Amino acid sequence: MVAHRGTEGAVNDILTDTTMITSRTNPQAADALALTKNALGYAKELGKEEGRTPEVTVTGHSLGGALAQVSAHHYDLKCETFNSYGAVSLSYRILEGGNSVINHVMASDPVSAASPHFGQVRIYAKPDEIATLSGAGYSNSKANFLIPDYPLVAAGASLGAHKLGNFLGEHSALTDPNARPLAEQNKRMIDEYRGDVDGLRTGTTILTRSARGLGQDAIDAFRGPLAPGEPAKRDAREHGNEHTFLRIDQPGHVGNALFQDAQRGVHAQDARVGRTPDQHSAQLSGALASEMHSVGGKRIDEVVMSPDASRTFAVQGRADDPAQLRVNVETITAINISLEQSSQRVAENVACQSAALEPQQSQPQQQQQCARLMC
Repeated sequence: MVAHRGTEGAVNDILTDTTMITSRTNPQAADALALTKNALGYAKELGKEEGRTPEVTVTGHSLGGALAQVSAHHYDLKCETFNSYGAVSLSYRILEGGNSVINHVMASDPVSAASPHFGQVRIYAKPDEIATLSGAGYSNSKANFLIPDYPLVAAGASLGAHKLGNFLGEHSALTDPNARPLAEQNKRMIDEYRGDVDGLRTGTTILTRSARGLGQDAIDAFRGPLAPGEPAKRDAREHGNEHTFLRIDQPGHVGNALFQDAQRGVHAQDARVGRTPDQHSAQLSGALASEMHSVGGKRIDEVVMSPDASRTFAVQGRADDPAQLRVNVETITAINISLEQSSQRVAENVACQSAALEPQQSQPQQQQQCARLMC
């Protein structure tokens, strides 16, 4: 079993929650997928020794539950989560519902209510939760639309419902014979509350997304969700032999020179504000390099940031050169783009550029291949 624990510390939790809401990404998703992949490899090796490959399952609470859902969808694994932030609203094209994942949630927990879930959702309720929702204006009456409700008040009073302890020990909701019946009896008010919290999160996402982010959201919505296990299959098809696949930060990758240029500039920006370079620095460098590569850039001479650091610019050429080439990325989004994603984007660019140079008669088929690369 692979257990994803999410972040540690209140500040990190808040930053990760904010990123999932505003940029629809989880900064730890790439690491979670790598950990799960290692477990699958270990299980495969055990299978060779013992004659039977053990099943790999995933689990997690809260932010770790979101990572568990992402991993379960990526590799098509069984999974159980506890008060998880739902992964469906993230940008990984994860479908809502299904039966391979069971998500255990407390009725008034605001985190699990904020986003739709991959898999089944089993709701448990305690009497004090029902009292909290009632006090915030929620009811089971068919005329409850006449009564104003206050989701933020209910959410603020329900932080205790988010704790993992609700599912542990002798008072666990999982073993309480009344927890699920109570939730079913109060289904109308619980569903209304959870829908309101999800609506608040959706509104926040839309208001804080950049125009480019909203455009990508529209494309993802048009393409629709991927079937469970399809992301891993695509990785296998696109990367081929994983041992020969190079990342953009590795020598030999076609985009490595641009990455090295970008990294020097990003590290200079880190030093300017007294910040120690980290994985986010590397991922920002990869995003800048892939962006420059996409417009035909050959080098990056300077990296600069907007006054509020919301955007980061990579420049080819002198500042006073009218022929300079400049690209930019949304900083908070770019620091959460994995190096694998940036590497793959460069590979796709190379494939499409090569197709453009082929004889005219072969172009239609190659254009179709480039279109598939964008799916």
